[in-house]
Amino acid sequence: MKTKAKFLGLAVVLVALAVLVNVLALSTATVNSGLTIDVVNTSSALVALSAPITPDPDVTVSTATGILQLTVADGVQPDSEYTFSPVFTITNNSAAGITVDLTGSSTPAGMTLSFTEAGTANAMTAYALAAGASVSVAMNVASTSATALGNYTVTVQLDATSP
Repeated sequence: MKTKAKFLGLAVVLVALAVLVNVLALSTATVNSGLTIDVVNTSSALVALSAPITPDPDVTVSTATGILQLTVADGVQPDSEYTFSPVFTITNNSAAGITVDLTGSSTPAGMTLSFTEAGTANAMTAYALAAGASVSVAMNVASTSATALGNYTVTVQLDATSP
């Protein structure tokens, strides 16, 4: 009987250890894998930004640094609205369709940026862009009397998602 009790006790301990090992088996892991990725000029990336064939004459477009840079030639004045068209082209170089959202941020108080498909009123929010397709973009800059004079660096953010 004592032998059976010892075996039973040993069996209970082994089962408890097995449960404990399964519970503690994996709570975190670090796995290193190989990855090859190219960092390329924005004009040849998966979602490429480039100067349009015939850009708006009042906007300078450059990709010389690898990042799209837009410069409005003579600036804008407070309490006014300007539309520049086209200012750049978005090309979907991926194998799948994407949805594009363009927004402007870091604008001074009283200024807003908005973007449309050049030549239309189609807003560049939730804009569907098929694989291999391109779209020319127009930019609207609106300022109020509260917009202070000055030189501002504004961020144009493109978010692209694949459904």
